[in-house]
Amino acid sequence: MTLGEMVKYLIILLQSEYISLCFHERRRWHTLFYQLKKPSNIPGRPDWLGELFFNWEGRAPHCEQLEEYLSMLVISGCLHYSSPDFKQYWAPKEIVLLWIKEFTHLEKGEKRYLEDVVFDLAREEFSKAEAA
Repeated sequence: MTLGEMVKYLIILLQSEYISLCFHERRRWHTLFYQLKKPSNIPGRPDWLGELFFNWEGRAPHCEQLEEYLSMLVISGCLHYSSPDFKQYWAPKEIVLLWIKEFTHLEKGEKRYLEDVVFDLAREEFSKAEAA
């Protein structure tokens, strides 16, 4: 599993529960991946998570690799926005169906890690954004 696959799978899960994708305020994405970077022996956790580099020049952790990927999703048209203030992003049905086809190669442990660990943390982190 790659960084891009993890982000796309997470977008599908968040969108399926009508949780805001927070692309106008990406601090939540960086905080989530910073939490995932912490050492863990949970089955299905990709090794590359520990290799992500975060800087703390601002008020929260920031990962340039993650930032570039999130920007690419918006610039390439994989995500659309439906509000004039750019706060409500969503992946069109056609894109979601393409992404789902990509996930057929994921192992059960990887899917379990994404759905049980990553999604639970994301749901908690992104719910804070909706409450604010």
